[in-house]
Amino acid sequence: MITSIDDKRVSLRSSKSRDREDLLREVKEILSNEGKVLRFIEADGVAIEEEAFKALREIVMVNFISISVQELVMESLENSEKYLITIIDAMDKSACALEKKQADDAMTALIDAVEGICWQLETIYQLQILLSVEERERMDEEFEAHRETLIDGLERTSEFMKERKHAEAAGIIREKINPSLDGLHSYIENLRSLAHGKAW
Repeated sequence: MITSIDDKRVSLRSSKSRDREDLLREVKEILSNEGKVLRFIEADGVAIEEEAFKALREIVMVNFISISVQELVMESLENSEKYLITIIDAMDKSACALEKKQADDAMTALIDAVEGICWQLETIYQLQILLSVEERERMDEEFEAHRETLIDGLERTSEFMKERKHAEAAGIIREKINPSLDGLHSYIENLRSLAHGKAW
């Protein structure tokens, strides 16, 4: 098997091993020493994820494509900011639908928003790790307040919708959830400032 990293041929100890885990481990170690992480894999010219790579039996050429941690962080922050706008829009649509007593439309928008919020919170957590944010900073009062308000607000909205209290559910979205989402936007901006000032 011919192995490359970012289109450059490399000789790896584990290239002859049948254990793909060994190969991935060696590649990730090399990338880590260069301040990079594995982005995706090209197996015989086809882009695949790690799990698919592990399942392949016969490979002639494999190319490991990396991205610097700095690029990954900045890209993720940019995507988070854009996605947050989409989430807020979905919550607004849900509130409007509830005020019009269109429960089915509200539920559809709410499900999309809940998935987005969960993704957003997990992304922020992972970014904090990549930025080496200390525990006391990671769990600072501002972020925790927004996170708890979001979780509580989503639970209360769900309960009101089950009870068909549409106006109350819409009120929670407008008065609790969306302001906390705006707060997350500010938190992401703070992480961006931290990323810009970090010595990579």
